[in-house]
Amino acid sequence: YASFDLSKLSNVQLIKQLENKNKWFRQQALLQFANRRDKSIVPRLATILKTANPDLALEALWAIHVSGGFNDDLASMAILHQDPYVREWSVRLIGDQRKVSSALAAKLAALAATETNEMVRSQLAATSKVISDL
Repeated sequence: YASFDLSKLSNVQLIKQLENKNKWFRQQALLQFANRRDKSIVPRLATILKTANPDLALEALWAIHVSGGFNDDLASMAILHQDPYVREWSVRLIGDQRKVSSALAAKLAALAATETNEMVRSQLAATSKVISDL
């Protein structure tokens, strides 16, 4: 990248940057997703979110969020991801929306009953506080 202008990359090329070993490129790709707010890329990112690679799944989660595509269906899937960081950030993003459907609230309660990771449990507690204050 002679100019490092990631704004000229296609969405597919930006998605590939989520795998870049250089954090700057990953962050710049997320910035471009946020600037574009193009929900048409969410299905492709959702497929990536399902991967076992925790770092890539987390980048996909953030890209979905900044693209405006984080919804109950994706949240329901993400809170069950095998990686605790993906679960933690999913719960955080749910709380950041400051509105939770009763179906998603029930899934969060079920997760709270079985979650063993301390970070995820802590985020569940923080999110439950936000939800109960609404």
